[in-house]
Amino acid sequence: MGDVVQRVQVKTCMTKREVTIGRRLPGTSKGALVPYGIDEVDAFFLLDGELSIFLIPISEVAGKLRISLAKHRRFRVGSAISLIR
Repeated sequence: MGDVVQRVQVKTCMTKREVTIGRRLPGTSKGALVPYGIDEVDAFFLLDGELSIFLIPISEVAGKLRISLAKHRRFRVGSAISLIR
């Protein structure tokens, strides 16, 4: 974005309700989820089951493992449908 480099974590979900934004520790595949810290990522780029695109700053979701997309509608920035037509 301009001259600023941001660390963006990409997540997808098949529904439009809830998305997991936590991560598993390295070396674990079924271990407990841990949240991303503000020193690890700047924003989340999310694509939901309806192909809506969200860009959510970490300050809005810091410390969370899962979020409701309905509560974050103001961060919807577009739709990926236009990319596949």
